[in-house]
Amino acid sequence: MKNSLHTRTWVNLLIVASLFSCKKSIDQEQGKQLLPSQVAKSTGGSGSLVVGDDMIWSDEFNTAGGMNPDNWIFSNRNNSSWAKFLTALPEYATSDGNDMVLKMDTALIPGDNIPYHTGGIESRNKFYFTYGMVEVRMKFDEATGAWPAFWMMPQTYPYGGWPGCGEIDVAEHFNTSNVTLQNVFFRWYNTSHGASYTKNAYNRYVVVWTPTAIRFFVNGKFTTAVNRPANSTWETWPYDQPCYIILNQSGGAGSTSTVDRTKLPFHNRVDYVRVYQSPSYLFNAGFEYSADLTPWAAWQPAGTVSVVNTDANSGTKAIRLQGGECSAEQLITGLAPNTTYTFGGYGKKSIASAGASIGVKSYGGTAVGASITGTAYQQHSVTFTTGASNTSAIVYIYKNSSSGTVYADDFYLSEQ
Repeated sequence: MKNSLHTRTWVNLLIVASLFSCKKSIDQEQGKQLLPSQVAKSTGGSGSLVVGDDMIWSDEFNTAGGMNPDNWIFSNRNNSSWAKFLTALPEYATSDGNDMVLKMDTALIPGDNIPYHTGGIESRNKFYFTYGMVEVRMKFDEATGAWPAFWMMPQTYPYGGWPGCGEIDVAEHFNTSNVTLQNVFFRWYNTSHGASYTKNAYNRYVVVWTPTAIRFFVNGKFTTAVNRPANSTWETWPYDQPCYIILNQSGGAGSTSTVDRTKLPFHNRVDYVRVYQSPSYLFNAGFEYSADLTPWAAWQPAGTVSVVNTDANSGTKAIRLQGGECSAEQLITGLAPNTTYTFGGYGKKSIASAGASIGVKSYGGTAVGASITGTAYQQHSVTFTTGASNTSAIVYIYKNSSSGTVYADDFYLSEQ
């Protein structure tokens, strides 16, 4: 069960050794068709299956009123700090037609005499999944006593209760802090990272979860990662169980016990929640997810890398490399050692003299690449075999000259 930072610090001491993007409708999000194999990977219930590039479930909160009962239930009140004042009434979790608005206030509710009332919803028993990329765009009030969060917990508890069961916090904020926490919890230990974000604004928080790593991003930038230890057991890596999603606006307990009542009510406004899955753990391969590259990273010493709404091979978007030397890379985790894979995609360049290639590196062998040769889209691919202990690789598209513009789309990674 989720607790306050005070409790988390106590757990640590037990082992001292140790783009902003505009609101979109579902229709605007449609791009590549969802593959049947990707649909099958969803282990959840009757969530809103939508069409998109690897998207298996989302809630855009575009319909005014209460939460969608096919997707969410109210989070239950209990003695945990975050849950002490949860209130299962629509006014504490309602859509205004753009956002799911979760609220904390001091309203007087007959028969429920507590100092605060807070809102929380979760997808438990409605939608849950194992491995994928989850994205949320949200804006929260910052004040002493406020505790908004977006996090995940296991659907079942084969490893016992908290913290041994595991917990993944994608975005958690306390009071008026200048950072948003991104945490994971497991038996007797947790890791916590304070990530920079834009205050008093909407921010995009992303987690990429595979069998061997959990990687976090804020506003398209990689922030921190937790890697599966060698020879791990459930005590050091419980993150192989289906998880559900929790959104809440808590406060008034734990590290937020002192509340600035002059700033109430507090709100956590959630624009959307989107879940993607890819059998190969290559995400945003067609650049249809959003306006930025996440989870790709741009290297731009002399040129620029961007997602554009032109020159797509399929769907509506492609990646563009323009100007001088630049590249886009994605770290793929969750691969199998001593296994052969093919990485490929479609590329073109505006003039024949522009130099560009796609390739793979850091997989346990020598980097391999294939040149992009034509001014019309052509398919290119490379084959590589992971090393004896390698479970990751970096895939890339690279522009090595100052002339011309390069476009690419529809990358793929498959096991041979």
